Amino acid sequence: MGHLLSSRVEKGTAVINKELVKKVLAANDLGGVARDIGLEPEEECDSGLFIHVANCPVCQERRLKISKKRQSFMCFNTNCNSHGDAITLLHFAEGLTLTEAVGKLAQRAEIPLYE
Repeated sequence: MGHLLSSRVEKGTAVINKELVKKVLAANDLGGVARDIGLEPEEECDSGLFIHVANCPVCQERRLKISKKRQSFMCFNTNCNSHGDAITLLHFAEGLTLTEAVGKLAQRAEIPLYE
């Protein structure tokens, strides 16, 4: 099939195949990713729709909520409002580039970057 992750040497950036991103996001539960990077839930709602996480990786306030149903997160601090998916969460929390975050999640889910 070809490379799912390839480099653009002239700009020093990587181009990621959209299918790889979809595959990686589908294979990684955001709640599990949050726990793996140390964002332990403060509490879980009875509905299981949200996990209230202790600190937002961007502003460090206790306002980060993760939606299990939508597989997305959002900080409800009005000065922050960071939001996104598992890739973006790793980007903010660990200081990775988006490409590195995709690679780390692919490795976590045992998805090859090349086929």
